[in-house]
Amino acid sequence: MTRPRSPAILVLWGCLAGMPSAAPLPAATVTTVLDTGLGGSAEGRGRLAVTANGQKLACIMGEDQSGVPNAIVACDSTAGVGRREIVTAPAADQPVPLALGFIDMTVLVAVCRSGDEWSLRTWRLKPDGPADPAEPLQTVRLGRATGVAAEVSLVVSRSREWLVVTGLPEPLPAVLRAAIAGVRVGPPSARHCPHLAPGVRPVAVTVGPQDELVLIERHSDVPPAGDAVTPPAGDAVSFFDATGLCLLRLDTGLTAIRDAAFAPEARVLWVVADDASSRQPRGGLWRLDATLRGGRQAVAAVPVADLPGPLAVACPTKTAVLVTHPRADGLRVVRISVSPVRPPPVLPPPGAIP
Repeated sequence: MTRPRSPAILVLWGCLAGMPSAAPLPAATVTTVLDTGLGGSAEGRGRLAVTANGQKLACIMGEDQSGVPNAIVACDSTAGVGRREIVTAPAADQPVPLALGFIDMTVLVAVCRSGDEWSLRTWRLKPDGPADPAEPLQTVRLGRATGVAAEVSLVVSRSREWLVVTGLPEPLPAVLRAAIAGVRVGPPSARHCPHLAPGVRPVAVTVGPQDELVLIERHSDVPPAGDAVTPPAGDAVSFFDATGLCLLRLDTGLTAIRDAAFAPEARVLWVVADDASSRQPRGGLWRLDATLRGGRQAVAAVPVADLPGPLAVACPTKTAVLVTHPRADGLRVVRISVSPVRPPPVLPPPGAIP
């Protein structure tokens, strides 16, 4: 665990302490919202985004029966009704969407890739048909890089004033921030972004209750040299302020986290992961609870729903979580209803803040 470097950690811990203590949830109710089609193993397929009010869900589709991949569809996040294509599948020579976000109710932003060229593209959604991927509202170049896109993520701030892209291949920065003015996206920059230690890479990104940037970080298997700190056994969750200063970093105890999302109007952090540890392999949805361990701040991972190989997570409301997971016939988005009742918060005793 990293020692916090800012007095703001006191406020941040107050937010985390509002999360439930480490206690199992009642049995979750799982219902199907959307079947995304075939071709579920390709990059970007099954990635999710929800509007600020939680009403609309967008998803990058897998291949349909005609073999057309990466169209973007939307539907009601509650029951999956009203499904329609909002951005058609790109042609073979066009950039492919890999991660999504909503700037507002009618403007969608996506991280796109065409060969080694990476960009942000936005589309204004039409009420009477899908947008043409070749005619974006705006295109913002991110740079050139060769590598896989499995860990590329995008998040739009709660204030709708900035967005962050993480997980781009080297030599592009691991974290890029861009300002938003209205529906226009400014030039991306690594300024005011977290500077990660060697061997650390972001594998998921979300936004905290106070609009702070939250990264899921993974350490490489390379052993530390000299006086370097020993990497944690699992993935870590880190909170950053608007200047890129790390407020808090805690080990989650989970490995292979794929995606993360904070519930709106709630201090609950959800993640999807392949497993918890070598002693208890388990894949699915997990809730990360604030707790104390040895008088120090810590995270307890509580299993909520078993779903093999989960890919993406989104929270339309504080009592529902959307998760994409693979099935034999393709990918499926399910809605997991969770109890709004929470145990009393875990508060640190005086002097417990390190």
